[in-house]
Amino acid sequence: MESLLRGLHELDDVQGVFVIDTGGQLRYHHAHAIYDGDLLTEVGRSLLKATESLELQHEEWTGLDAEYGDGRVLVRRVEDFLLVVLADNNLNSSFASVAIRVAITKLKKAVKAGQLDSSGIAM
Repeated sequence: MESLLRGLHELDDVQGVFVIDTGGQLRYHHAHAIYDGDLLTEVGRSLLKATESLELQHEEWTGLDAEYGDGRVLVRRVEDFLLVVLADNNLNSSFASVAIRVAITKLKKAVKAGQLDSSGIAM
């Protein structure tokens, strides 16, 4: 998973990247120390609830971008996972969009090729 998401980690102003499955389990994270696994799991579960609400209104949502205090959260659905990017407000949206599209394509290919199991762990 690390190699699939490396482009996101390397973006300026990205504070963290994590993947949570639709069951609420944290499957991968690479973030600054202040974002530990427990916190990311809690945030991920809240985002799952938010995306479930979105799906009731818009079955085919493609993403969720939200701003909070000093940062941004970018969420994308990839198969049975949510890909979440935590970033500063200074994040270059154009670069981020390209890096997210690349990561999504890599994740989808890995799932389709059987390179990731249902837990998101590389096989």
